[in-house]
Amino acid sequence: MLAKENVGLVFCDRDLADGNYRDIVTASRSTKRQPSVVLTGQHGNSDEYHEAIGFGFFGVTATPYHPTDIEWMVIQARRYERKRTPEAEDADRLWEIAQMA
Repeated sequence: MLAKENVGLVFCDRDLADGNYRDIVTASRSTKRQPSVVLTGQHGNSDEYHEAIGFGFFGVTATPYHPTDIEWMVIQARRYERKRTPEAEDADRLWEIAQMA
């Protein structure tokens, strides 16, 4: 699906029916857009968090989900996406100029 669709953000459990969380990050690296991937589930310690971030995950969120946690990840992913594209940076600058006028 990542190769066929324009996906910007993926929430992924540690274990999947046909692989694991590392497979999602590896697959996303070979796509044109390279979506942000968030690892979900019950995480017991900070070592797991740092391992996931070091492997290439955009973020980590624990279950049960809280709507604000999901909203925060979406906000962060949109900000990150804007920073990655020159067009988005130009749009942000134009928005800031318009707000000052």
